[in-house]
Amino acid sequence: MITRLPVTITITAPYATRAYVTGDFGIDLPLARDARKRLILPGSHVLGKLVEATRELTELLPGREGDGYREDMERLHAASSQTSDDDRKAGADRTTGREARRNLGASDFVLAKSSEGENRARTRIARDNVTGTVAEGMMQVIEQPFAAGEELAFKGELRMIGALDKTQIARVTRALQFVTQFGGMRTVGFGVAAKIDVGKPEVLPAAARLPKDCRRLQLRLCFKDAFCAGEARNTANTYVSAGYVPGGVVKGAIARQVMAAAGLSGVLEPAIREKLPKELQPLAAGFEALVIRHAVPVAQGSADRGRPLPDSLAAVEEGDKILIVDLAGLEQPQEACLIGGKMPLGRFDWKDKHYGACNALFPEVEKPATELRVRTQIDREYRAAKANRLFGVEYTLVHKHDFLAEIEVPGRMADALAHALQDGLGGIGRGGAYAEATLTDISTAPPQRPDPANGRVIVTLASLALLRTPRSGTDLRRAYEAAFREIGLPAGWSLTAAFAQERLAGGAFFLNRLNDKSSYRPWLLSESGATFVFDRTSGQASLPDVWFDRGLPVPPSVLEFHGLTDVPDLWRYCPYLPENGYGEVTLPARLTDGRASHVALAPEDVEVIALFGEVAG
Repeated sequence: MITRLPVTITITAPYATRAYVTGDFGIDLPLARDARKRLILPGSHVLGKLVEATRELTELLPGREGDGYREDMERLHAASSQTSDDDRKAGADRTTGREARRNLGASDFVLAKSSEGENRARTRIARDNVTGTVAEGMMQVIEQPFAAGEELAFKGELRMIGALDKTQIARVTRALQFVTQFGGMRTVGFGVAAKIDVGKPEVLPAAARLPKDCRRLQLRLCFKDAFCAGEARNTANTYVSAGYVPGGVVKGAIARQVMAAAGLSGVLEPAIREKLPKELQPLAAGFEALVIRHAVPVAQGSADRGRPLPDSLAAVEEGDKILIVDLAGLEQPQEACLIGGKMPLGRFDWKDKHYGACNALFPEVEKPATELRVRTQIDREYRAAKANRLFGVEYTLVHKHDFLAEIEVPGRMADALAHALQDGLGGIGRGGAYAEATLTDISTAPPQRPDPANGRVIVTLASLALLRTPRSGTDLRRAYEAAFREIGLPAGWSLTAAFAQERLAGGAFFLNRLNDKSSYRPWLLSESGATFVFDRTSGQASLPDVWFDRGLPVPPSVLEFHGLTDVPDLWRYCPYLPENGYGEVTLPARLTDGRASHVALAPEDVEVIALFGEVAG
């Protein structure tokens, strides 16, 4: 359940909310805008002001009134009103490796005006203390398209994961109205709050009932906020979004929302089933077995999740012409080869021109744009930026895309899932983005299976997979064949070739969070697009159906390497599980005309050579 409160914040011009991108020539401080170029008060800024006001009210109001705001600090904002952020992080949160999650989020607040005013600017200067004149180079130009004193209404919403009663809504309203100013330059009169209106909670229509026997669902997420999910750290203070929403993130957000509907927090497990509302109880019984694949970006309204480009693709330059070939279509794809007398370039060596040629062949959806937002922590005492607390978050912009996931539903959970998502899904990724959610029954769609008559099967990873360890050797074909044997490759099949890119993950987690720091063992992940060529050497067995239904499980030897053999609740320690969307496999990519790439892109004039130039026998 999500409670959505529409809010209108009216401030008096001038105001200053710094943009995340460079402004026009000559402007030092451009105003913040969203992806549609609309002027905004960032939701993170409004939440920060709300937290500050709530904390001050706990200190100003005596008795039960102050206690109510203290409760809001804990429940809504996941922060103590009495302890500093440093003290809190030094306590229990640091030992678990996870900070507490706030239950209250906010959209960006968009200026309600349909058009901006004139292209005006304001200037400020700094004076030299000795001469009393303008200090050299100390003039600042501030974008300000509105006249001084003009009232500007910004509209957005607050979102609570769980329920808010009338008393709590009244406290939130009072705290917002306690805020006197928004944006920067507070001390020189910018952004004075004129009026704040909080509306009634928005109620969405009830979700349509789903068939009781449906086993596969398509989940469409229509985001209302930019998000940062599946994040990676490329510097100590920067978070980078994956551009899609991992199944584990979606699953965690659903679990959190189901628990909040009953006023609970923690793990959604069978033991708490009776504490949940009747409509949600089926989720507790089999939630761990629920398989949610990654929510990937698609064109708005599209129902096709698409397929990744296979790593078996290669490019060959013939003058101004670039040929794209699929090496998996060769009779002996494991052998090195020349095409037209030239060495083919793998995808890891491609430049923009190669991807341009490839895009003409494959119906690839344009990837969402991203935006880097730089933020800082505010010192409570001085109400200014705190030293050494600047950080950047790269957000995936969502205004041109929907995000599609597929869900394998165990038992009779479909209706319960639809009930849990009827208000949308919140708390997604860093910053807690919100999306409207729609479930569609796709149980009647034919399952993805290779033709049993084919003696050769080619599969491609559609998501990251944990299949081997750094100690499984440098011969990729042998290492991957051993991994596939562990997870069910029949005796009559062999792995002929493997085209894969890999990366390490989890290093900071293992180094900083585990008690035993004597061994450094990060995950070795196979990237999306890794392509494997299997040949049947004997018998009539097919590749395991579970690979296509759930995804590739983690081999037992990998779990043993990381000390996770026979560990209960494996999802607590290893995120890269098929039920979290990892290890998803697809059949070969298709060209824009519908033909399979490994058939249509197999070159005819291929000269097979050994790695060092000798003709292969």
